[in-house]
Amino acid sequence: EKGEEGSFSMIYTYTSKRPYKKNNWMPNNGWGFRSMIDISNEDLYGDFTYQRTTVDTYSNCKLGMGTLYVRGKGIYLNGNPPAQEYVGLSDDEPIYLFGKTDGFTENINLRGSSGFRLGNCMAMSTVEYRISLMETLPVNIFGISLGNVSGALISDIGNAWYTEQDMEDWIITAGAELKLGLRIGDMPLFYYSIGYAQTLDNWMDENEPELYIQCSLINPF
Repeated sequence: EKGEEGSFSMIYTYTSKRPYKKNNWMPNNGWGFRSMIDISNEDLYGDFTYQRTTVDTYSNCKLGMGTLYVRGKGIYLNGNPPAQEYVGLSDDEPIYLFGKTDGFTENINLRGSSGFRLGNCMAMSTVEYRISLMETLPVNIFGISLGNVSGALISDIGNAWYTEQDMEDWIITAGAELKLGLRIGDMPLFYYSIGYAQTLDNWMDENEPELYIQCSLINPF
């Protein structure tokens, strides 16, 4: 949707994590919290007036041979934003650089589900039990290599709704995946997930899950 827009953002981020090199692909400690408010007002500048509030938090906890990773995120949108500033769940693939959301607007895609669900509110959480498999692979082409391989049992939960309408049932998915890092030298650039997942209803009906390949999140920030 065309139009001029001026916005003001306030962000607060807190992280508590020991500075291990392994945090780039397999963190087993620490947690983080981030809150952000975006404000646009056409009386000051532009064609749109709206406010968006985002809260995001995560935690890593060593558990047995692996790490339990938990994340929660919520968004509330109020006002009349341009159409591209939608809130909701989508089929659009997420893009993560260095396994983080920093620098990109995150597309919330619940692994193992399909379809769009829009609203002015969105809430999601994810739980993963991650296990380290292999730090390096014997593949190196012009300094680009593969490595940082881990496996994970995953579950995503999410919903999107309009505050003035009835809420649909929550979407709950589960599955398993491999995470694989694409590195330049020792620096991991992108992480990819290759996995099978579907909704709990489909698992109970003994349906066959579909394969997915997408950018993978290590820690959101």
